[in-house]
Amino acid sequence: MAHDATPPSALPPRPSSPADAPSSPAPPTSRPTPPPRFPVARGAQAAGERLLQALLRRGPLRSRYVTTSYGRVHCYDSAPDSHTSPALLVHGLGGSSLSLLPVAARLVSRRRVLLVDMLHFSDLSEPLYDALTSSQHVRALLEVIAKCSPGPVDYVGHSVGGGAGIHLATRHGEYLRSLSLINPGGFRTGLDRVMDDVFGIDAVRAAEVLE
Repeated sequence: MAHDATPPSALPPRPSSPADAPSSPAPPTSRPTPPPRFPVARGAQAAGERLLQALLRRGPLRSRYVTTSYGRVHCYDSAPDSHTSPALLVHGLGGSSLSLLPVAARLVSRRRVLLVDMLHFSDLSEPLYDALTSSQHVRALLEVIAKCSPGPVDYVGHSVGGGAGIHLATRHGEYLRSLSLINPGGFRTGLDRVMDDVFGIDAVRAAEVLE
């Protein structure tokens, strides 16, 4: 995955409605992407597919697409017409939303759940570009949040999804109400900045605390 050498430009204040969601400048190179088949990730484990089919049949999850500046992002939404803020579940490297279905299955009876398929990580989402930087992946997630949620979300991220969550929390914290991380990694997080933000002290002291 490519990385930005410079931090992403600051986003405008959070939009008051999905229609006012920010548009991010798009990279210069584009390619056509064929429409996906029925949204079950190719190569996913049979158990995950069976759980997905059960959740789709029973009604808690609905497949939907969210248009962003970087492509159409596929999501499973337990209440797409709701005006409540969801728990946003973001998968890890080489995976898809299927990997977090067991978590979603335990939450859907109590609250709205939104599972995201990150661009380039499965056959479900439709990227506009051959590659995205880490900051562009994060901005795509910001656009999903702005268009799908009336307020800050409870973010749950695994692996790369957790790394993206750290970016969101430290740079665009107004989009998150809470952050839960499962083995986060895969994105440059700017360790000194993260430690400063988390501990509220200088990086040298933070490193001593971590040790």
